Amino acid sequence: MKALLLVFIIVAHQALAQPSETRPGTSQSDWFLAPRDKVALFLIGIETPFRNFNQFEKKKEKCLAGHLLPFQLCQTIEKIQIVPKIYEISLDSFLDEETSLLFIGERHSDQYPKELLTQWLRELQETYGFDTLGLEMINSKDQNILDSYLEGIVTEDDFKKLFEEEWHYPSEGYLALIREAKRIGLSIVALDAREKGSIRDMSESLSKRDRHWGKVITKHFKNQNKSKMVVLSGKLHALESFKTESLETEIEITKRESNIKAQSALIFEDRASFLQKAIIEHYYPDQTQYLYKGADLSPFASALIYRR
Repeated sequence: MKALLLVFIIVAHQALAQPSETRPGTSQSDWFLAPRDKVALFLIGIETPFRNFNQFEKKKEKCLAGHLLPFQLCQTIEKIQIVPKIYEISLDSFLDEETSLLFIGERHSDQYPKELLTQWLRELQETYGFDTLGLEMINSKDQNILDSYLEGIVTEDDFKKLFEEEWHYPSEGYLALIREAKRIGLSIVALDAREKGSIRDMSESLSKRDRHWGKVITKHFKNQNKSKMVVLSGKLHALESFKTESLETEIEITKRESNIKAQSALIFEDRASFLQKAIIEHYYPDQTQYLYKGADLSPFASALIYRR
């Protein structure tokens, strides 16, 4: 019996001694995303507070009854419109004319965000004055290769090969976007500073990348103060705020340093699970695509766009 008790104590001690990201019951995403506001993670579908409308109703009842739910979820639920209003998917549904920096946040495996942004490029240029496309997918160290491609020195085939060596998601949608930007004469800025590493490195890596993006974008606006840039990035990078004093988004860094107006739109496909999805689908069961811009998105994003 004593031997069994000793084994139990040793095993328990080892479990507690593990890094927090590997302890049972704690997901890896909990560990490296912890500095970011929980509601922001709900919004972009990294974590989900409820998966269907009935779960939402039950949590709403608990909030009304005075129960305290974690992570300010009651405050968020209170801001969700009883019957959410949805809008036509268009730039003028959410984009302000004075906005100089627009982030489009995607899940990298989805094709729709890239298709939609490709369709929007000409309108962004001609109607809103955007002249630059920023991309997470290309490291800043490869800006010269990107410039050589835009100048016609690097061929399509060579650029595709280089792109696919650095970015391991399906390339077709990204390359179509880049070709369209090249065709209409937009400048393209390589934003990222990716480093290969494990999940243990990811929290610091994300923060370093955020700061690097902020510096690159800020430098761009200081050199070209009349410029307007649209950025395609992963959804985690596209938030307007993490709502925490300890961590700034790329948008917050750029706004602080360059004094410009910035917005973001998050674009999802059917597999995504995000905070408002269950509610909107309950009231609009036949709606296959929509743009949503409820008060509950603030201060994280200006619009959420969805296609089944």
